[in-house]
Amino acid sequence: MRSYPLGTLVHRSGLMPLETVNRALAEAAESGRRLGEVLLDYGLPERDLTRLLAAQHGQEFVDLTEYPIDPEVAHLLPRSVAETYCALPLSREGDCILVAVPDADNASHLIRLQDALHGPIRQVTAARSDIKDAIERVHIEPQGMITRMALAEVGAQARSEAGADDHLPRRSDPRERCDAAGRGSDRFRVREAA
Repeated sequence: MRSYPLGTLVHRSGLMPLETVNRALAEAAESGRRLGEVLLDYGLPERDLTRLLAAQHGQEFVDLTEYPIDPEVAHLLPRSVAETYCALPLSREGDCILVAVPDADNASHLIRLQDALHGPIRQVTAARSDIKDAIERVHIEPQGMITRMALAEVGAQARSEAGADDHLPRRSDPRERCDAAGRGSDRFRVREAA
């Protein structure tokens, strides 16, 4: 499969007219910013940009607004770790866990996520904002004391009915956001000065 430049992919996919792509190219060259970042400023949706970048690099893209997330698998990675690496386990494929990340080429994240999930994983690319939203949905925290008590009671009742005496995994309080972990790691972010 031939890899086309990002501007060509954006134009050919009908997401922006050629004139807009050319203006973005000129601005990126003049400012030293990445083309993807400039295209975002010009109104290209992040999900579309991520889909094109994944295709350009031969990575599988997953749209998390449509992909069914297995909550049991998603909770294998604590919320704080999911937010730190901006990664979300989606489902099992045999012994392997499918994990959505903004940049599936990040080898160091692959190793860290394999360690955190205690086994083999397969990374797929998803838009950073979609991953953050999905983490919020999957790891929703009860807002009030009464809600927490009610959920604890329902959980205890379900465990006793199922005959299980193990406790649900404790959900940690988020300290770091997806933004901080991936700064500079995906192709359309501004590179930070060394």
